[in-house]
Amino acid sequence: MKKLTEKRLYHAALAYVAKFSASSGMVRDVLNRKVFRARRAQAEIPPETPAWIDKIVASFVQAGYVDDGAYAAVLVGRLSGQGKSAYFIRQKLMRAHLSAEEAEDALGRDAATDVQRARMFAAKKKLKRTPQDLAKLARAGFSYETAREALGGADETEGEA
Repeated sequence: MKKLTEKRLYHAALAYVAKFSASSGMVRDVLNRKVFRARRAQAEIPPETPAWIDKIVASFVQAGYVDDGAYAAVLVGRLSGQGKSAYFIRQKLMRAHLSAEEAEDALGRDAATDVQRARMFAAKKKLKRTPQDLAKLARAGFSYETAREALGGADETEGEA
């Protein structure tokens, strides 16, 4: 393996953001994985490597190559349009290393409510008002109340007793 240098890390990060939309935390992960692979290959890891990673991520943010707010907004819009729950979207944003505040801000700017998302999900999956379909909505991250409202009120088992 070639020696790990700041230039190699910079080019790895540049290749990643050229290919994928990413948050600053995701770029940091890519660089840390590169360092991990180099360490596993027993390559020499300079002691200033963490500083290089910080510098590269900061320069990408400053240059506009990565924008956490824009990334969050796009991800929320895409997932919301697919009928994903706010819980699911929040978890996806956290896995992208966005803070809870950034996640809540992006979710707050989304026009769709969780009931609307649940209705989209139910329509896409052709769900009816059955306990099994309520369970599908629950597994998708929707609350019981949201699932009931999305499926048009009470489920079929209600009133039987």
